[in-house]
Amino acid sequence: MKKQHFFIVGGQRCGSTLMYHLLNQHPQICMAQPVRPEPKFFLPQWKPQDVERDELLDIYYKKHFQHLKDELILGDKSVSYCEVPGMAELFKSIFPEAKIIFLFRDPVERAISNFHFSRNNNTEPRSLEEVFIQKKPNPPFSSKISVSPFNYLGRGVYLEFYNRFVQVFGKAAIQVIVHEELLKNPQPMMQESFRLLGANEDFSIDFPTDKVNSEPRSIEKDEAEVRAFLKTYYQTFNEELANELSLDLSSWA
Repeated sequence: MKKQHFFIVGGQRCGSTLMYHLLNQHPQICMAQPVRPEPKFFLPQWKPQDVERDELLDIYYKKHFQHLKDELILGDKSVSYCEVPGMAELFKSIFPEAKIIFLFRDPVERAISNFHFSRNNNTEPRSLEEVFIQKKPNPPFSSKISVSPFNYLGRGVYLEFYNRFVQVFGKAAIQVIVHEELLKNPQPMMQESFRLLGANEDFSIDFPTDKVNSEPRSIEKDEAEVRAFLKTYYQTFNEELANELSLDLSSWA
């Protein structure tokens, strides 16, 4: 039988790992492994070159779906995908009926979480103030990293990434989940996901009691100033996102 593919494409530090685990509970769904590091199989710098579609899929399945049993709905969580131009067109050419899932989080919280993620992974030597207020230049980073770890501000401008995919796949193929709303009331949102993917929507998820993939952090002395800057920076972007997608983003106020 025909396989249904879907991709959790972003955003980074917006709850995509939690979403991975919630979807992976469903008996009809199989998520690509590993969850960390993410597959990122189709990024231009890592995608196998000069192979036909069937061979490409064979490589993909052998590398990331060795655990596949009889599930027909296959998911891939690789949040770098939304940041790379041309990914929507590539997915459409390989998986014309694919579904796309975006997760959006208060961009202020997302940016600070992203900073601590970089800090904890030894790629960020600067302080919050040096990054966001002083705008100290970015340090170098390894070419093995798929996208710049320092795009803290740009990653919170979600509408830009969403539009890349909606122009190719259309709104009906895309689900947008606001992270804060997922935490408050997960079951209805997961039912919407299952419905989009063609899975049994009556399946009840087991929501974890502990935080998933959270980053340890300490409060820095200039965090209040940074938060004030970020809130002002994102205000217009958030309003445009709420209007365009008819989203209730009151939890970001």
